[in-house]
Amino acid sequence: MPSIRFRREKRPRGGFDGYVRAEYGPDARILSIEEVRVGGIAGFFAKRVLEVTVDVPAPHFEAVPDRRPAPAAPPAPAAPPSATGAGGIAALIDEADAVERTLVAPAVAPPAPTPVSTQGAAFAQLLEELQREAAPRTRTVVPGRDAPPAAPPRPGDLVVVAGLAADAVKVAAAFGRDPFGGMLFEGGELSSPERPRVDDRRTATAARARGVESGHRVLVAYGLGSGASVVAHLDALRQIGADQLWLVVDASRKADDTERWVRVAREALTVHALAVVHGAHTASPATVDALGLPVGWAERV
Repeated sequence: MPSIRFRREKRPRGGFDGYVRAEYGPDARILSIEEVRVGGIAGFFAKRVLEVTVDVPAPHFEAVPDRRPAPAAPPAPAAPPSATGAGGIAALIDEADAVERTLVAPAVAPPAPTPVSTQGAAFAQLLEELQREAAPRTRTVVPGRDAPPAAPPRPGDLVVVAGLAADAVKVAAAFGRDPFGGMLFEGGELSSPERPRVDDRRTATAARARGVESGHRVLVAYGLGSGASVVAHLDALRQIGADQLWLVVDASRKADDTERWVRVAREALTVHALAVVHGAHTASPATVDALGLPVGWAERV
């Protein structure tokens, strides 16, 4: 089955599942959704976009029309440079961006992207280590929704563990005891005098520097609060720019309530995995499987 890749600045209103089925047919399957940086100069001013890789059945793939622009007539001779050329360059850049957005990926599997902190086989190892510490429950993950495997954590990598309540601290502390270790910070609605804070890009950069200096990754327990504050904190998390984002979900809460705030989070940010708490307090802990994200950690009791 051939694969294609496309990019969007934000998630479609109905989510990528419906978008992909509408664009490429009911048998199309999402392989990965990654937040990547494009453009910029020497690493600055880069724009964050969502890069989606999809398996497309061969018959549908062949039927996709060629959306590339038809060959244009030979261009007129270029005008000589002048002091007003800056506007012309900006127009050319805008035109090139517009053409790039209309291109369809070739009908071959794209080359593997350069590994970053959320790619590589070691993320699967990390999930396996965490699951061994958790309750031995079998989890069913919706096909095509697994976060791409991540490379081994590097000093200074920033992992955000976000939840509605203080359970995020418990999960982040558990991560700090795994084989990769980490320095524990807090942010959002969480606050304690013994832990430093990460609330924006400036404090995130400082925390990364401390992680590089100490040789550890940075673990941020982030409280999203409730109601309107959740949206505001999701915007703050976008500015922080974590290498991995885990959502802490309470298995004992109403499934509809959990699905609602997780959906809002996924529409705003790329989520890599779930951490499940209070599974022993409900008769139906497996309801979190319907959220369509891999469960990387679950509370023992």
